Amino acid sequence: MKKKITINKDSTFTSNLSLCNEWHPNADYISKGIYHFKKTNPDKLFWLECKGMYPDHHFKLNGKKLELYYPFVTGYRIQIFEKIK
Repeated sequence: MKKKITINKDSTFTSNLSLCNEWHPNADYISKGIYHFKKTNPDKLFWLECKGMYPDHHFKLNGKKLELYYPFVTGYRIQIFEKIK
């Protein structure tokens, strides 16, 4: 199974990754939430927010790639996704 994150124009996201620590609510996705972007943000980072959780996952758009940063024991791990249509 390919790992996917779908970023929507209405500031919502869905993913088949377990980003929100939820029981699988749907066969099509595991995680669902909203994302935020601060205008005074030189790193151009977006924060993923899941219902009832502190937003500790963030991502950056780098050309046609999305770099997902998520917490790990030794800091943050990075996973890179390529844009598909």
